[in-house]
Amino acid sequence: MLTLFIMTVLPVYAENPEQPADFGEAEAVFDEASSDVEEIGAEKGMSLSDIKQKFNLKLYLDFMYEESLGDADYPPLRETDEPSFGTNHTYLMLQASPTDKLRVGFDIQFDYFYEIEYFPVPTVSFKAGKIFLPFGDFQYHPIYGGKVYSLENDLFPNWLTDYGVAFGHRLLDTDHVSLRYDLFVSNGFQDYSGDVLNMNTIGYEGDNNSEKAFGGRVKTVWLGRYNMTASGMFDHWSDDGQATLALWALDFSTNGGLADLPVLNHVDLKLGYLVKQVETGNAANSEIGEYDGFGSHIELSTKPADWLKIAFRMGEVDPNENLRDRMDQRNYNMHCIFYPEAYLEIWAMYQRNQEKYVDEIDNDYLAVKVVLNY
Repeated sequence: MLTLFIMTVLPVYAENPEQPADFGEAEAVFDEASSDVEEIGAEKGMSLSDIKQKFNLKLYLDFMYEESLGDADYPPLRETDEPSFGTNHTYLMLQASPTDKLRVGFDIQFDYFYEIEYFPVPTVSFKAGKIFLPFGDFQYHPIYGGKVYSLENDLFPNWLTDYGVAFGHRLLDTDHVSLRYDLFVSNGFQDYSGDVLNMNTIGYEGDNNSEKAFGGRVKTVWLGRYNMTASGMFDHWSDDGQATLALWALDFSTNGGLADLPVLNHVDLKLGYLVKQVETGNAANSEIGEYDGFGSHIELSTKPADWLKIAFRMGEVDPNENLRDRMDQRNYNMHCIFYPEAYLEIWAMYQRNQEKYVDEIDNDYLAVKVVLNY
């Protein structure tokens, strides 16, 4: 019903944005659309429940209160040293499956991604569009280095999406072990560190050279619990195609506890390590030369009750090993998540970003946020 409301009522309102919302009219449109869908489904031998199963809506909204505690001028998510209300993440995604072999997904709010995926057989997939590149072991935002970064960062993209194509194959799937590999080709990066890693601006005007980025990921799951992932990506990013960038990552995580033993069966582990290798070649910023960067993190979490999760994470990040600046950090994060209702989360979080070399300033802050995760 929610999907039908979005697809029918919101376009009507969008045509008349200056008019106040008439929810009586909206309800009538909604009921009429539902009736039409039921009639169409009946003609094809499908119930309304069958049709709704072909749609999947992903909604994430957060509202937070944040206060700086440390020596730095302001918390990392808000450019002020005063207590502040705000939001960190908002996204709305829709996925539709017209047939068992075809799936379409897109981001409704920001156009960060939109992709078409085709399954000729259940174990093989082809994907095209502005796709989520198969890299790493995370859903949307990476935490290499121990924290979620802003859109403009020089370690790893906040959203790893780009115009391209991908191929996936589930090679093995048994009760004890599964193995899947993915390969992709995309436009890739177009500038040196900083913009080079901000994929949100990439691709709208096409690639800046004839060389394409390519890479892949191999993921295996053992005993339904232990997840191991290896990823890599390589690209020529300068106008002349001489400068290169490579990303390599290893990830490990558990799902359902470290082992079937008391206490350990309630503790999960996440590990991640990313290496970035940059060669500037003859690019305009070639005076920077060749350099490597890295980010690593470890996270332990436990869920002592259905309504509570406790997690501690620490990480280290150095985007450019040739430089010593404020971006070289040790990051610590501790948070408790309460689940009072289905899809509703209440977070209490403490984060500390400690500079490793410059002034040794600690950026501490507290945050409380309410999350709708549907």
